[in-house]
Amino acid sequence: MGLISLLGLIGLAKLASAQSAPEFIVSWRAASYVPSDYQGKILPSKSTAIEMGFDLIDNGKIADLSRSQITWVTNNKEIKSGLGAKNAVISNNGSEQLIRVSVDYKNSFIEETFSIPSAKPEIIVDTKLSGNSLSLRDYMFSALPYFFNINNLSELLFSWSNNGKTISGEAENPDILKISLASEGLPQKTSLNISASASNLYNPLEMAGKSLNLIIESR
Repeated sequence: MGLISLLGLIGLAKLASAQSAPEFIVSWRAASYVPSDYQGKILPSKSTAIEMGFDLIDNGKIADLSRSQITWVTNNKEIKSGLGAKNAVISNNGSEQLIRVSVDYKNSFIEETFSIPSAKPEIIVDTKLSGNSLSLRDYMFSALPYFFNINNLSELLFSWSNNGKTISGEAENPDILKISLASEGLPQKTSLNISASASNLYNPLEMAGKSLNLIIESR
């Protein structure tokens, strides 16, 4: 057999071996709050519940793991173990979580390690502006919360301030602030600082804030 043919057979053998190696398909979902139009990955903050799961792909098919011993380990601590335990839930401790899942499959142990990042609650103030300059008209600011451990906005306490003075948002929508800028007594290029903050009604230590420095062009 020629060298080229021999190398070809070796290559095919390696390809067949690579194709037959079981592959983990891992997924996870954090239960923290984000606005409805958010399209990124939802990240967990401290105490957020994280649902994890996986499938094992063997020769292009989902393997039956109902009789396989599966063990989940988080940060070197076992959190779940059992036959067919393809799903597990953890509570985020406020830092990146290192997850290892091992499976007793076809008389050998195989494992996969992955990490889940952690985030802090944050507020973004949506102004619908392209810059930081304001003219003399009405404006609406929206405080958008991300990664809080809440189910809906009613579980947040919002507060606003204008140049350090506390002001109120909308009565029915406290996450929205409306202000009207008039020309009386305003010098040219007046500075305006709008601040928004939010805290969890059931966990006041879970809070975030955001400030915007704007310029009113009065003329």
